[in-house]
Amino acid sequence: MASKRPRSDSPEASFSRPRRKVTEPDPSPPVPYEDSIQTDMSESTRAANLTAVLNRIDRYIISAERPHDEILQVSLRNFLEMLPPDGCAELLKDIDSKPGDEGLYEVFSNLYTRCRMMSRSKSPSITLSPNPKRGDNAEALSAKMDKPISRDRKFKTALLARDGYKCAVTGHFDQGRYEELGLDSPDLNPTDTQGAHIIPFSYGFWNSSQSPPPDMATASEVLYRCFPALRRLRFNWEDINNLENGITMAEWIHSRFGKFRLAFNATVSYLYLLKQVARY
Repeated sequence: MASKRPRSDSPEASFSRPRRKVTEPDPSPPVPYEDSIQTDMSESTRAANLTAVLNRIDRYIISAERPHDEILQVSLRNFLEMLPPDGCAELLKDIDSKPGDEGLYEVFSNLYTRCRMMSRSKSPSITLSPNPKRGDNAEALSAKMDKPISRDRKFKTALLARDGYKCAVTGHFDQGRYEELGLDSPDLNPTDTQGAHIIPFSYGFWNSSQSPPPDMATASEVLYRCFPALRRLRFNWEDINNLENGITMAEWIHSRFGKFRLAFNATVSYLYLLKQVARY
């Protein structure tokens, strides 16, 4: 199934997209993160490393004494398949630095607990990264996180206007706007929509009377590790309510997306393949 960001073909012929302000804000400061990717590695070497790691995952012996061990193999394969090339390179480096099944489990547990923390389910604390440098990066990130973000009511309104008042995945028209305009066009498939954060809102929210929990910075470190492009874009927790981090979704799509049940594989510009992920 393919989805494409809708063009501005809303029933409102007079509506226009909001224009960018002439005066741009100052760029965000660099993300405090030290890279660990071997940039001089050839593609053939990287491919050989990937093959060796996949073979190692295949040989992994499941132990009932390790929590969630039964999903380690499929989880690590999915990470290696779905992450961008530079994120995959970081994961390969971590796996290569930790020999044996216990080392492989350390890498998996760090990734798994991060995903559980940022999903909409209660979860244990994040397992520390097997790479000591990751801990230094987490501490540097924590020092920069001075105040939490808050819900912005304008977020959904602006997303709807940008996305033509449609779910960007199904193309179904927003129910509220449909009723507001007094439309009578069932072919628009009116449905309730929500403004979904691509990088979850939880990455920037914590009790404002306290410092950010240690797990918050650790989760952000894992995010930057898996998606290094965010560091190059200088994306941080203060940018979570920006429109570039949002997409209009039907409620049921947003629910599955928030539970990591859906993934979007980029193919060409603005065109993605929708992949549904089995529940763990």
